[in-house]
Amino acid sequence: MQPRATLSHAVRHLVQGNGRPLLADCKRVREGRISAAAGGYCQGIQKMPKLVPQQVTRNIVAQLSQQIGEPWPGLAGPVCLLDGSSLQLPHTSKLARAYPPANNQHG
Repeated sequence: MQPRATLSHAVRHLVQGNGRPLLADCKRVREGRISAAAGGYCQGIQKMPKLVPQQVTRNIVAQLSQQIGEPWPGLAGPVCLLDGSSLQLPHTSKLARAYPPANNQHG
């Protein structure tokens, strides 16, 4: 999780041994023969069930919440900020009414 990091950058770190606890105990991992080609990882990400990134996100938020601790004085509860650059919500009429599309100089 680094800003401006590409999939190739993440794969390179994986090949170097970083993130080893995240890998399954398979023959390639035991023998240190992890592919440095990002194409297979990209295909794997596309086939991955949506439940996996949701669980990973929940885990990250829980860990961050523990580290952050108590909310700032005067706030009723915790505050979470999302930039939306990699988050897609389903298109629903309720969300479209609450957050209508922006207009530009062409309407």
